[in-house]
Amino acid sequence: MMACYFKRITTLLFIVVATAWAAAAQTSFTAVVSPEVISKNEYANLRLTVTNGTDVRNITPPTLKDIDIVSGPSQETGMSNYNGNVTSYLSVNYTIKPKRTGKFVFTGATANIAGTIYKAASTSLLVRPANSNISAPPATSMASDPFATPQPSKEFGDNIVKKGENIPDKIQKNMHVKLVTNKTSCFVGEPVIATYKLYTRIRSEGRVTKNPSFNGFSVIDLQQPDISDGGREMLDGREYNVFIIRKAQLYPLQAGSIELETAVLDTRVEFIKENAEKNIDVFGGFTVDPSDLIVQNVALSSKPISINVKPLPEIGKPEGFNGAVGEFNFKATIEKNVFTTNEAGKLLLLIEGAGNLPLITVPDVVWPQQIEAFDAVIKEDLLQTDVPVSGQKTIEVPFTVSAPGRYELPAISFSYFDPSLGIYKTITSNPIAFTVKKGTAQNTFSNGLVDQNNSAGFIKKFFSHRALIVGILIFLFVLGGWCWFRLDRKKEKLNENSPLVEGLTEKPGVPIIEENTFVTPDDLCATKACLNSATGDRFYSTLNHELKQFLANRFDLALYQVSPRSVSVAMDEAGYSVDLALELQQLLQQIELELYTPFSTEETKNDLYMRAKVLMQALSTA
Repeated sequence: MMACYFKRITTLLFIVVATAWAAAAQTSFTAVVSPEVISKNEYANLRLTVTNGTDVRNITPPTLKDIDIVSGPSQETGMSNYNGNVTSYLSVNYTIKPKRTGKFVFTGATANIAGTIYKAASTSLLVRPANSNISAPPATSMASDPFATPQPSKEFGDNIVKKGENIPDKIQKNMHVKLVTNKTSCFVGEPVIATYKLYTRIRSEGRVTKNPSFNGFSVIDLQQPDISDGGREMLDGREYNVFIIRKAQLYPLQAGSIELETAVLDTRVEFIKENAEKNIDVFGGFTVDPSDLIVQNVALSSKPISINVKPLPEIGKPEGFNGAVGEFNFKATIEKNVFTTNEAGKLLLLIEGAGNLPLITVPDVVWPQQIEAFDAVIKEDLLQTDVPVSGQKTIEVPFTVSAPGRYELPAISFSYFDPSLGIYKTITSNPIAFTVKKGTAQNTFSNGLVDQNNSAGFIKKFFSHRALIVGILIFLFVLGGWCWFRLDRKKEKLNENSPLVEGLTEKPGVPIIEENTFVTPDDLCATKACLNSATGDRFYSTLNHELKQFLANRFDLALYQVSPRSVSVAMDEAGYSVDLALELQQLLQQIELELYTPFSTEETKNDLYMRAKVLMQALSTA
């Protein structure tokens, strides 16, 4: 019992230190509206951003009263590394359209980051009358308006209704939503560009009511909310104004025929009767008698397209292949060729090029017996607007050597599949030789990471107060043991009264699982209980927790360590198939995306619940 309590106290202290370390990255949450001044019937972008946040559980937008959401929420993530300073961000974007003029103040946006609630500072939007004589913002700062006429505008005259014309037929002839892909056949991991376009010869207003979910793909959205994608194209011999509704880079996670879903737009079209009287006003516009207007509401949808995803060939597949698809360069070096036993060495692996870089895991390294390696630190610098994604991934693996001497790391190989040639390629480094000299009796490294002078000074001062340290540890030990004892007693009483989850005291949005017990697919009881009765955020937070709890126990990870990347590495080491690892990674990403949005559908909840059960069953029986 004492050993169990001591283990729990040690775990608690480790989590506190890890949390303090993460806090040093200056986590922040902001809300920004751009542009800040628009005219009525124009669009703006609301962007909610978490910077340097870990374990983002939920992002709640501000109250949007008298405002239509034209598109969104859409997720955007990124990471940069400049001079060793790594910055990551996660943004949720909305394209909005105010219903009236005046000043709008957006307050109340919050983000739950690792259990701490962050509140964004208020931001405002000024909406002027449509004909107000004000200078328009520069074109580069305008929010995307997929339903406005592009500049310079061209009126086709199709908004005029002549006698005898059928309005539904006129809409069907002059407005189309098309799904266009750059290919309909590819390999697993090879990107497909899917573009949803609105072709129109009629002025209209509308909003996207159904966004494709892209199940079976890892998704990178390419359309930026602050860039206009309007243009002109020919379709079936006629010229149209064309707007991009959504453009995404899709990386298939499994072989088979995968259907890209339809996008649906609800549009409002105003037709003018032929020969209606127009009165030119001082601003160059015109007014129309309401009796000469015909308003038509219609839903436009694209046709689905099926993508034939081919499995990566088994013939010629190198041993240790980790699912990299694209065209890459690979280098392996060591930070210092000479160091002492008091220091930690650092193996540096650099993968650069274009392809599915975010999904690539650590290459296999054969370590000599005298060397102890530690967990890798992965840094990414990616340009996600390139097709495929380009950039570089740096993998740093610290290691220690206990005895002095001459050592050599065997050659390290990195294999990838080149879809343009349909073959596997392998890049092999040279063996890496280095010398380790005998150091002083006192080590200056900790867990493979070199301590700096200020760290050593801090440790020396810290351990100079031994009596205080012992007192604090004893207090924490007793307090922690008492708390866990009370929790265990409380659970025993609750379990005696109810074998299910009923009666458990819970906080909103916090799932009812506290012990590190092994979870099987049949034990998703908390998620199942939320399936038809709870709100979306409650369901997704519960599913997220139970699935991560299962993965933590399955791969011997701490709960806070569970991430798509860490699970992929663990599955690779355990010998699971690349397809299964990619499918699980895509599921974790989609669940996290749903956590950031306040909207959900029963269809999506049921789909994610069943996919989680199937994957957990596959991991349990494999």
